[in-house]
Amino acid sequence: MELAALIVGILSLISVAYFLYDRYNGEIEIEIDLENVFLAPTFGLNKDFDGCMSLVFCALKFINGTKSDRTIIKVELEFMINGETKIVDSKYVKTFALSEKETNCVCFPNSKGNKNICIMSWKDLKEQIHNNETISPEAVMYASSLYLLSPIKEKDINEIDKKLHLIITDSRGRKYKHKFILSERYYSLYEQGTFVKF
Repeated sequence: MELAALIVGILSLISVAYFLYDRYNGEIEIEIDLENVFLAPTFGLNKDFDGCMSLVFCALKFINGTKSDRTIIKVELEFMINGETKIVDSKYVKTFALSEKETNCVCFPNSKGNKNICIMSWKDLKEQIHNNETISPEAVMYASSLYLLSPIKEKDINEIDKKLHLIITDSRGRKYKHKFILSERYYSLYEQGTFVKF
């Protein structure tokens, strides 16, 4: 009886040790293509949000640096305005096909007569999360995402704190927080009249 209890105790300790090792060893990392990030006002999603700024990441790379399979269930953006912290989830962006070869396209219109911005191979983050895509150890998941920075509108654009965070939550409940610096160059497309149309 004592031997059985000892074995159960040892197995329990092994299970706890493995859980802690698996939970805290490594993390999911993010690489951001900084050349493909921009700010733009949003229209058509909901009249209450018309004119609110969106932050668009055209190319994100999620790298599983842990020792086990991971499934991302949420990637939130944390930002601050006037001392108040806001956390928002990404929005689903509908894509279309320009041709048989050019699929999953997203077009951002321009209000000043300049050329619209069309992005090919948009891999919507929300859709990939919905499909429960698993990332194996050392494997990579590519994604694109859009965050609505409500209630920030065009007049508030300079009030955004330049330090933002992307917060990943995986299916095991672990969170990974990555800092991102908002550069002045991300405002350029907004100044040229580019906007997000839903």
